[in-house]
Amino acid sequence: IMPNRLKIKLDFGSDKLSVTKKDLPGNLEVKWLHGAVARNLNAKVEVTLSETQTTFKKFEDYNFDDAARNFTSEAQMIFDSDINNEGKAIVKPNINVNDAAPGMLKAAFKVRVFEQGGAFSVDQFSIPYSPYSSYVGMKLPEGNKFSGMIQTDTNHIVKIVTVDSDGKPVSKSKLKVQVFKV
Repeated sequence: IMPNRLKIKLDFGSDKLSVTKKDLPGNLEVKWLHGAVARNLNAKVEVTLSETQTTFKKFEDYNFDDAARNFTSEAQMIFDSDINNEGKAIVKPNINVNDAAPGMLKAAFKVRVFEQGGAFSVDQFSIPYSPYSSYVGMKLPEGNKFSGMIQTDTNHIVKIVTVDSDGKPVSKSKLKVQVFKV
């Protein structure tokens, strides 16, 4: 095992990526650990998506995830090029979601920068990724205090909310809601 000799920083300037901001550029900056600029080195950036719980601050009691969907992802190469003479490059996170996601995803980035001799340094980090421009959340009434079961033959209020990818309420038309007795 060889320790990193390069300091790698990839910053998208946001705490979340979204399908609505596909062209949001990320700034990749690479320096040697002693502070000198790393020039003209090859960099590769991969992203792997995984499921995560969809939550929004104003609607913490609501469920925004689709329990009927499962999601799997493989690593996607989103950048494979040389950094410039200043040790910088622009990375556009053109993330493709092939399967229908159950809700918000976690984008795990793996950045590798290769030295002239073939050795490389690695940096990894994760950031939330919104594959949808809007979400529908449901808040079910509390069920029986022992089993959590909601009784039949009784009227219950199910609250519905629609929000954008930042959790701000939005109006959606043609929303179809179905409730099934299991």
